[in-house]
Amino acid sequence: QGAGGGMSDDEDRRSLSEDEDGEIEDGGAVDAIGGEEGGADGASVDGELERDRLEMLARLDAKASMEELMMQRAEELDHHASDMYNDDDDSCWPPVEVDEYEPVEYQVATREPSSLAQIYGDGASAGVELKPELARGLKLHGVHELVTWTCTDGVGMPPRWAFVRNKPLVSCVLLVCAPGVDHARASTAAELTPNVKKRLGTGVPTWFDNPTATEGNILKALLFSVPAGGDGEPRRGGVARSRANDGDEKGAGAAGTAGAAGDAKGPYGSTDARDLLRRIGDGPFPPEHYLLSAADMAEMDYPIPTLVPTLDTAGDDDAAGDDAAGVGRKRRRDDAGHEGSTSRALALPEGYVVTQPAGGGVARHPPLTMCAMDCEMCYVGVGADERLELTRCSVVGPDGSVIYDKLVKPAEPITNYNTAHSGITEEQMRGVTTTLEDVQRELLELVACETIVIGHSLENDLKRLRLIHARCVDTVALYPHQRGPPYRTKLAHLTERYLARKIQEGSHDSVADARATLELAMLKFVFGPGFGQRPAVGASLFETLAANGTACHAIGPQITMRECASSGVARSKTTASDEATAVTAAEWIAELDAKKKKADGDGKGFLVFAHLRGYHRHLDESNKRWAEHTGQARAAEEYASIRAAAENGAPDAARDATLKGDGENGEPDGGIAIEAGDGYCDVEEGIAADAALMDLDERVRQLWDAMPENGMLILCTGAGDTARARTAQERKWKRSRGLGPWGPWTDEAEEELRRLRERVSRGVVFAGVKQKST
Repeated sequence: QGAGGGMSDDEDRRSLSEDEDGEIEDGGAVDAIGGEEGGADGASVDGELERDRLEMLARLDAKASMEELMMQRAEELDHHASDMYNDDDDSCWPPVEVDEYEPVEYQVATREPSSLAQIYGDGASAGVELKPELARGLKLHGVHELVTWTCTDGVGMPPRWAFVRNKPLVSCVLLVCAPGVDHARASTAAELTPNVKKRLGTGVPTWFDNPTATEGNILKALLFSVPAGGDGEPRRGGVARSRANDGDEKGAGAAGTAGAAGDAKGPYGSTDARDLLRRIGDGPFPPEHYLLSAADMAEMDYPIPTLVPTLDTAGDDDAAGDDAAGVGRKRRRDDAGHEGSTSRALALPEGYVVTQPAGGGVARHPPLTMCAMDCEMCYVGVGADERLELTRCSVVGPDGSVIYDKLVKPAEPITNYNTAHSGITEEQMRGVTTTLEDVQRELLELVACETIVIGHSLENDLKRLRLIHARCVDTVALYPHQRGPPYRTKLAHLTERYLARKIQEGSHDSVADARATLELAMLKFVFGPGFGQRPAVGASLFETLAANGTACHAIGPQITMRECASSGVARSKTTASDEATAVTAAEWIAELDAKKKKADGDGKGFLVFAHLRGYHRHLDESNKRWAEHTGQARAAEEYASIRAAAENGAPDAARDATLKGDGENGEPDGGIAIEAGDGYCDVEEGIAADAALMDLDERVRQLWDAMPENGMLILCTGAGDTARARTAQERKWKRSRGLGPWGPWTDEAEEELRRLRERVSRGVVFAGVKQKST
């Protein structure tokens, strides 16, 4: 301290800055103590400083003396301790057993039954409370926060939108995903779901930014949502994704080195079909793993056979034999009054053919293992009757060589060669005599039902060929668009990205397209399902929980097992219906809870994931009926207006009507009557939707009853009617280009689509804990 008399540095600075001009005058300090009075004051200050200095020295001497005494005492204690453990000298201290002083190892247990009972009491129970006021902006992938916080100790942060009371008492978690119910539907139809309302209370809305998503997209957003650790590269399906899959050649990783050591042709090695064919055996799964399921083919609008009732007028002996064999039939009378039995059989759409077993029909033996197919189409017809017809079909074998390539003459004259997208010109089609029936016959000889057929948007090719085939691999499904259906990644983009070459520049070539499709599929066969997929939202929820000691189990349809494949799932099962899913989940929960209690009382909790898709399946089927109804209705309106104009003497309209055809009963060419009334009824569809929602509520009741005490059930819907949003999005694309019978795209239609997308994007999540029975 200086002459300031104990002033701090800050006070000194403040005193120095008090000058109004911001400057310090050098003579100020001298003038302040000048004169006789100033001299006397200075002498007194010096005396006070001297006294302070002497007092400080005295305190330091006292402190040094105290430290010296403490050191002496410490030496005496050390001397006594050494005498205590001196085995040779027994005179001072009695002998002491060394074992009594061995260190004890302590272990910390987080969920010991005795400690939980002591802390919470015998009558305590867990609980969960959702907070709607804090759930604004909750995204679907944020639902994992409640699961990870409840099932683990110290992983992640507690969710802001939910409070878990007595979390260590939660015995297990049942996570149920039931897509299709948006927040508005759940709020307005609460009386249809009394079990959900009674046991889970009021849900909170969630937001999903892809209203046209499929169930697979919703499952991925829910189950692959945990923030990734380390380098931020999560794992999918047990196959590590390489950064090279996203165009980063510096991180070729597994995909860049597996099966391609020393090959410098690209980050994945050679992408030639002949080289990839030799490496298929190195892949994690066989090519059959990537086949589209029947549900996938139906959802992607593949041509498939349908079940139709048939009348069997066979004798009673045959009927008795069927009954003995367990074949279910119903006795009925046909329109003519003849008694018979009804059964269901597969029927093909008119004009379609189906591939046959190798050696059992026209198909050659042995069959091709795989092939890739691509077709080119041109327009026939005029106006509303304009449609695409087959004009070229190309097929390449497993090694990429061309095994079939022919131009096809449509049954009707070509009105638009569509050269920019088909590569077909008028000169090429001159003299072509091959018909669609010829191509069908030759393909049935070449492609057996055992052959894997690969294509890009293959359903369009099969429709133009009028061919039904069950074993299909579609690169649209192998390389899904980031935004989900109805968006699809172009074949040219995939080829340039993964095969490092360009196609479809100027015009299309079906041979080049088929070969590119084959090689893209083979890359998947070699490197696994994770190849080419963009990183998910986060890491697998199952793997995160399994790494922290929580056993995970999954139940649901085939799509669940495909999208949820993860090394973190201890047990999984594929089911065919929601009822089977609920029954299996109930059995598993009872079994796991019994094992846990038998092992160590409260024990460690477990997670069971169940996918209930019944309501979403109903929405999908209802949307197909609606799309067919509205399409036919608009076509019927347009046709009626043309007919009315023609009858009034409008020459252009009459000419258009003639081009469309004017058969019996007002039918256009082809003999198909266009009628607005096709049996679709909004009231009946609404009643069916309510019934499907009530069925979902009943499944929730089954699962709740199977839950043990303090078990938590989380019900998440993800999104609403995504099927309707996809159809509306597809129609926007068509109407914007003048396609279809719906007319041009309008501002009113855009606003309606916006409202639909916003509603579908808002799902809902419920949560509840089963309390101890009183």
